[in-house]
Amino acid sequence: MRKTDICKDKRVYNRFKVNFPFEIKGDDFSFRSEMKDISCSGLFCRTDQYIAPKTELKVVLNIPICCDSKIEKKRFASLGKVVRIDPQFQSEGSDYNLGIAFRNISQAEKELILRFIRQRNVKESEELREMYYELKRTIAKLEALEESHPTAEHFCKVITQAITELDDVVNSLDHEITEIKKASVER
Repeated sequence: MRKTDICKDKRVYNRFKVNFPFEIKGDDFSFRSEMKDISCSGLFCRTDQYIAPKTELKVVLNIPICCDSKIEKKRFASLGKVVRIDPQFQSEGSDYNLGIAFRNISQAEKELILRFIRQRNVKESEELREMYYELKRTIAKLEALEESHPTAEHFCKVITQAITELDDVVNSLDHEITEIKKASVER
């Protein structure tokens, strides 16, 4: 998950990239969609369903939260309003991008969203860190193959360069994971 740019004139909360399923309900419709980003004030999603701007609806998420080494599903349901739709007119086979603003969410609901974001950040950071360590294990295997296989040397050089470039990133990930976990414990 990566923080996106904040719109200076309208956005109060940072948005975080996340691919996560959720449900959209209206007076005469109900369907599942895939969220693309979320903040404490709303979300952005892509759908093949047209929903007119200013439409009042309900957003329902079943958020997995880690509690004492168990995963619990916390239900988040908020009234919302479509504040943006792109494109206004759909060509065959294309999707709509919807911006949905939450309406009147409580501080507890904001905390639930922030906890979800923090846990997703930790999970994704740990996955990235594991990919880095897998690269390091691969380089060790390639070094063993170098003498017996002519192209192993090339792969070895490429991966060694990638590891060198990623060293600083992994240090940042380790720091980020520590800070996020520390912030989660303090709450």
